[in-house]
Amino acid sequence: MLLKLCAIFMLLKLSNGQDEGHEWDLAVATAGRIELLSYNGTLIGTASEGFEKLKALTFDNVRHRFIVSEMDEFNNNDTIHAIDLTKNADNNPLIADLPDDVQGLAVDPIDDILYWTDFKNRTINFLSLKDDNPQGKILFAFDEASPQDIAVDICRRFIYWTNSNRRKPSIERAKIGSRKREVLVNTDLGLPAGITIDYVTKRIYWTDMKGGIYFRIESTNLEGKERQIIYEGINSEPFAVAVKDEHLYYTDLRRNALWKFDLESKTQPIIIREFEQKPMGLIAKKKQIRTLPECQSLEQAYEKYSNPVIENFDIYKEDETVKKEIQCINGTMENGVCKCSRGYSGVFCELSLCHNFCLLGSCHLTSQGYPYCHCPEGSGGTRCEKDCDGYCMNGGRCSFSLADAKLPTCSCPEGFNGPRCEESVIIDSLCDLYCSQDASNSKIQHDNSYCKCSERNYTNLGNQSPQALSSLEGTSNYINYLQDPVFISMGCVTLTALLACMVLTLIVVYLRRKPNPKIRRRYIVNKNPSTSMTERPHAQQCEITIENCCNMNICETPCYEPPRLQKILSSRNEDKKMLLSNMEKVEDY
Repeated sequence: MLLKLCAIFMLLKLSNGQDEGHEWDLAVATAGRIELLSYNGTLIGTASEGFEKLKALTFDNVRHRFIVSEMDEFNNNDTIHAIDLTKNADNNPLIADLPDDVQGLAVDPIDDILYWTDFKNRTINFLSLKDDNPQGKILFAFDEASPQDIAVDICRRFIYWTNSNRRKPSIERAKIGSRKREVLVNTDLGLPAGITIDYVTKRIYWTDMKGGIYFRIESTNLEGKERQIIYEGINSEPFAVAVKDEHLYYTDLRRNALWKFDLESKTQPIIIREFEQKPMGLIAKKKQIRTLPECQSLEQAYEKYSNPVIENFDIYKEDETVKKEIQCINGTMENGVCKCSRGYSGVFCELSLCHNFCLLGSCHLTSQGYPYCHCPEGSGGTRCEKDCDGYCMNGGRCSFSLADAKLPTCSCPEGFNGPRCEESVIIDSLCDLYCSQDASNSKIQHDNSYCKCSERNYTNLGNQSPQALSSLEGTSNYINYLQDPVFISMGCVTLTALLACMVLTLIVVYLRRKPNPKIRRRYIVNKNPSTSMTERPHAQQCEITIENCCNMNICETPCYEPPRLQKILSSRNEDKKMLLSNMEKVEDY
């Protein structure tokens, strides 16, 4: 009897998954179930089954609750479910039929808030899990950014996310409760995908597709500084990433595998589990963060939440036969070697030749199994690696006519032409119209001052629309009016009059600035004067010519005398003559 009771007790304990041998460390969302794994990839059990296709995944460590997104490929809608491990209840849809592409989920257990990224609508949304009927709200709406994955720093109250917009990729964050974004990294990025937080080292880690077969895992501190390249590899497509203790884990959509990387030794990563279908969301169970000094609020949330912590999930051992059946993923086994189907390669035919071959657009296989790309509008090249954004001017549409074309071609709107639509056809059409109307004028055909009619093709006018020709008629008439002889003669007369006025003005200015003429005065004096007072005999005389007499003492009058002054001076001269005559008389005495 005692043995039976012990067996029943052990069976109940195993079914609840609470013994030390069945404690799970990692959880992966793949296909229609959530697989619970140990740190080395051993399958412990599943949390729930019956889904169609799971994608993003997060876990509430306080309430022991998974939150996962399910994709409906038929309607292109997503549904967010809550799976409580402490209850044996069915799946609980939080929000059904969202018109969103939920790529990342993160929960804040302190405020009980759920955040998710919508890649299709370029938004970050949130809802309160405490509400009976939760409704999603938009936290951030982006114009160019494409949010991919999201993570919550529970202790320091930040949210981090990756922006996988090919033109402007970035790593960003925002304070919880704030709508102010902060860009941490925006250089040397390809397509950043998964992101996670290591609370012990206080760093963030993210995966990045660098283009083609290359990928990279990088890290910075929580402020986006001290950037480090953790690992660079090829032939993998990392989606989600998680850190637990000294190891980093990431899911690989290309090889349908879960990889493990040692952060201490930095050796080559190893595959710890392979899946039948693509593994998407990944989380690591982190109980140790509640003991950190900066996470006191999380410890209070643990104490406030009084529900039982017994987790219920299905436990089973890994079936080794499954691994043997899926060794040749895309091929058949022949003589112990995988013979791959057309378009696949690798030891297990796990590598698709189309995977990551096209940077943009869609990849297809030729009849011989070689990949080629259907590029979207605005890109070209063998792998759609060439971008012609901004190449065409004036609203022209840019495209690559050939995959190996070095330069794109532009489809110009009406009214423009040229290799880049840089030339306006209005001027050309004016000359064409003008030359077509006056082609019989021999002067026009040989005069270079007009349109070069002899070098133009007037048949192009037949391709012009009636609206374009009618709009050009008025302009052509205006040009003809300028060629009128009457108008030209009037212009010449006006120009001549203007030139004459200018010449007269210059002459007047010159005359006004002419220097003053020099004054010449002549004085006649006797060389041998007579001593007689009554007689003035004729004797030799000398003439003294004085120029500028105003500057000499002999002059008593200015060079220019007004009329009144001249009368005064003449009277003075008479007085002087009388005085001289009187003096002669005195000498006689």
